[in-house]
Amino acid sequence: MTGFCGQDCTFCTYRNTHGCGGCRETQGNPFYGPCRVARCCSVKGLESCAQCRDRGDCALAERMREQRESWQPGPETPPEEHGSSFKTELLGQWLPVLFWMLIASTVVSLGQNLGERAAELTSWITLGISVAMLYVFWKLSVVSRHLRLVWWLQVAGVVLSAVTLLMEVVLPVEESPYLYLMMLVPMAVLEALVPYYFCEGLARELDAVGEWSLGRQWRKLRRCLLGAMGALVVMLVLALGAIYAPALAMMLLLGAMICALVLLGCAIAELVLLWRSGRFFQSLPRNRTSAWGQGPWA
Repeated sequence: MTGFCGQDCTFCTYRNTHGCGGCRETQGNPFYGPCRVARCCSVKGLESCAQCRDRGDCALAERMREQRESWQPGPETPPEEHGSSFKTELLGQWLPVLFWMLIASTVVSLGQNLGERAAELTSWITLGISVAMLYVFWKLSVVSRHLRLVWWLQVAGVVLSAVTLLMEVVLPVEESPYLYLMMLVPMAVLEALVPYYFCEGLARELDAVGEWSLGRQWRKLRRCLLGAMGALVVMLVLALGAIYAPALAMMLLLGAMICALVLLGCAIAELVLLWRSGRFFQSLPRNRTSAWGQGPWA
């Protein structure tokens, strides 16, 4: 006998230790609570996850495995059900706040083109917004390991930004350009790691509540961001090395400009997805979460 997730229930120890009847025999309600993998297969009309075209990006089976292993007997609702509602409330509350903070940061950053004093002022304001965003990421850090790592990466980014701004006050860039260049390397690494874990973290949470369409869009955005960042860095490095071939250098710089435009498009797409994800999680307590409370076959 095989479960919807593909696990062989015949020799499973939970049959003896917990009296588990399997997700098929219990109509998607094994001993640890409603199985979302069973509900997903039921809604899609599939015999198992192996028939699903989204199985490569889906984290439901892994989440159910974690729920099964962490289950403790008791009269209350299974812990994962409480966790799901708690996560939904957090994501619905703080993703829109993060959206407006990113809008504010983008608007403020435009002031860097208004002169040297304006650029210095906007740098400090942007740092202040980044510090405020740390609170939002801290609130979201309890949702998953991915978002917890994003919070730590954001803390490291804010510390590096603050150190760089203080260095500009004490030590001008002209006096030690190599020191500032060394500071840019870890900041560039952070710029690549943050979207990777943030996009994947939100995609997994969306997968967990059955919103695979938005989850796939977050993963596509992640690939687009990392690809454009990598191409931009490579083209700039090659352009610096092609100073004795002006035509090649100009072509590489043109390619770098195209990558920069792609990154701008990704930033806009991120704002759109962030707003849509926040609105989606806000809607869950009224419909999909309550529907799951009736069991995966409701």
